[in-house]
Amino acid sequence: MLRFRIERPLVAYLLLLASLGVGWFVARSGGFPSTPLGRLETALVLTSPILFSGIVFSTLLGSRGQIAGVMAVNLLGAMGGGLLEYNSMYFGFRALYLLAIVLYSAALVWELGTSALE
Repeated sequence: MLRFRIERPLVAYLLLLASLGVGWFVARSGGFPSTPLGRLETALVLTSPILFSGIVFSTLLGSRGQIAGVMAVNLLGAMGGGLLEYNSMYFGFRALYLLAIVLYSAALVWELGTSALE
């Protein structure tokens, strides 16, 4: 993050939402074949949302002056995410993608609203 000096998380949010959409589509279509290339594609699809959410978090952490508040919200989000993850056992893995898309979209709208007020 220090090298690229990303100041606004909009692009990272859009890449995060796109990677979640790709993950949902791949899960819906049955996944990739069990070949070395298919396993690599699976790893990329499963880990790209983690990369982009980390970029969003670190960008927001760098732009906010109150690190304690940001870390508290991050902890709350991690706990809530862990609870929501158990829904995948009942509703299925694809539902978890849709839930993440909805929640990250709400976070993006919130961020756009608060940055417009500044």
